[in-house]
Amino acid sequence: MEWASGQVQETLYDTSGMKPQTRDYKADTLHQTIDYEGEFVYVTKGSGQGASQLIHHEEGRLVPDESGGTFDFQYHITDRLGNVQVTFSTTPKHYTMREDFEDGEKLPIKE
Repeated sequence: MEWASGQVQETLYDTSGMKPQTRDYKADTLHQTIDYEGEFVYVTKGSGQGASQLIHHEEGRLVPDESGGTFDFQYHITDRLGNVQVTFSTTPKHYTMREDFEDGEKLPIKE
């Protein structure tokens, strides 16, 4: 697949129809490679070392947290056809919302 911005995505399939790898290029340079190995998804930026992106399990997925030391368990609620409707986590997260005025003036962030 090629976008007007010059980005190209190359998706590889094996003989059984499974997708083992996706490669993203920017300006003819390899930007990232995504490898799919069963329940495991690895992302490699450029020519660097691959890092675990997520691990699928029966009830959802495991995603590395921001510190990279542990995994965040995320659970899926699905409909009767198996389509994911809601994903939630048991790890509390705090978000800071920013509000903008129409004239572009920024409000201070409240924590």
